[in-house]
Amino acid sequence: MKLRSPLAAPRRADRTLLPAGLAALLLALFVAQWFLPATSAPPVALPVATTGRIGAPPAAPPSADPGPVLARPLFAPRRPMNPGAGVAASPLGGAVVAGSIAVRGRPMAIVRAPDGAVRRLPIGGMLAGWRLAALDPGGARFRKGGETLTMAYGAAAPPAGASEDDTGDEE
Repeated sequence: MKLRSPLAAPRRADRTLLPAGLAALLLALFVAQWFLPATSAPPVALPVATTGRIGAPPAAPPSADPGPVLARPLFAPRRPMNPGAGVAASPLGGAVVAGSIAVRGRPMAIVRAPDGAVRRLPIGGMLAGWRLAALDPGGARFRKGGETLTMAYGAAAPPAGASEDDTGDEE
């Protein structure tokens, strides 16, 4: 029995002749790079001109009193609500639905009271005698007895100063 070497010579039939030839050429060029003298020097780095540079603008001084910003709750309105107008306009006792979130997979409405207090209201929760029945993209649906009330929020809510007959369309 004749033992074969694991490093058999490359043959054309095995399609190993071309890769072996390219590996030998690469090795020859590598050796030549180390022994042949370099003919050109690398370019010299020129100094960078610093004239005419514009400095960074001066930073604005920090606000002297951050108290009003820090005292405002996260979901507070940018302007205070008018409690007299809000109570008359909203059947929820002046409360407004500000949005909705899901806590551990349970959807909840974010409700803002006229005094600025914010609370979460789960589906089935009560607010001013109204029970939150559902949350959908059109708004929050409340039920009281046989009545259904939909309070729009987010993109579905009309702007603050718009009325239903003021659509902007002309006939």
